[in-house]
Amino acid sequence: MTVQQPKRRPLSRYLKDFKHSQTHCAHCHKLLDRITLVRRGKIVNKIAISQLDMLLDDAAWQREQKEWVALCRFCGDLHCKKQ
Repeated sequence: MTVQQPKRRPLSRYLKDFKHSQTHCAHCHKLLDRITLVRRGKIVNKIAISQLDMLLDDAAWQREQKEWVALCRFCGDLHCKKQ
């Protein structure tokens, strides 16, 4: 009997799915049209996301996902000004 390895995908792929699953801003709860992704208090742009090629399995993603929030563009802009 062989042990099946958990399926691993790049973090950028998990983030793409995460972006599409978010419906409301984590701060103001406005319905999201376009979003700003924030990890540990820092905005992450789409170029940086595309370079996140670390492979994760579903369990690792469940832990990592807690570090990410989706904000509306307005709250994202306010967040930028605070930094």
